[in-house]
Amino acid sequence: MEYKPGNKPDKVKHKALENLVDLILPSTYVEFHSGPGRYNGYDGSSVRTLNILKGRGIDSTVYLHEKDDGLRQQLIANTLGFKSDKQEIFVGGEWENSQENYLNADHSWLFLLDPTKIKSYNKYSINFLDKTLSTGANFLLYMPQGLFKSKQQQKARRGHRKKVKEIKDLIGKYQRNYLDRFIFAGRGNLKRKDHIVIVSELIPDLKACFKKYISN
Repeated sequence: MEYKPGNKPDKVKHKALENLVDLILPSTYVEFHSGPGRYNGYDGSSVRTLNILKGRGIDSTVYLHEKDDGLRQQLIANTLGFKSDKQEIFVGGEWENSQENYLNADHSWLFLLDPTKIKSYNKYSINFLDKTLSTGANFLLYMPQGLFKSKQQQKARRGHRKKVKEIKDLIGKYQRNYLDRFIFAGRGNLKRKDHIVIVSELIPDLKACFKKYISN
């Protein structure tokens, strides 16, 4: 299904992200799949985060990753205006090349990623998520389920649910404070359930802070 910027899941995810960024004001922000940053006037997650950090005058370091060369050049252009003495911005390709830096994260960091898409979701990616969860860093994990119609796609749907459970088990392993909410989209038999999982000890009552953005 073709991606349409500004669709319902996008808007919900971005509202939740903006609220999270504004509440914790991270010293370091990391995205693994940034895209171009802006889509025909619709701001993506990287631009929205940079807007908030700039507006609040926060000293911050931002790491953005996009493996597609064309999209990465657009991302550089769309974030260039945010660079300042207070904001360092690094735009790179594959996140794996920088992973050692991210294992030094702490409670002042915020990661935005879809863990089900990291390296086709293998043991290597789970190991990385395991290590970063142990640092106490904050996370917004966006896990889109997709629309599955055929029998083969139904198998993919079950696989996705298994991935979500494995990720939530990792969060539970470290007894992290988290909120698992859903976005419903589609019609009839094409309904989908996208997961947004927010992990943070800096916001004790996550449900109260995010209930108006995400409903299950």
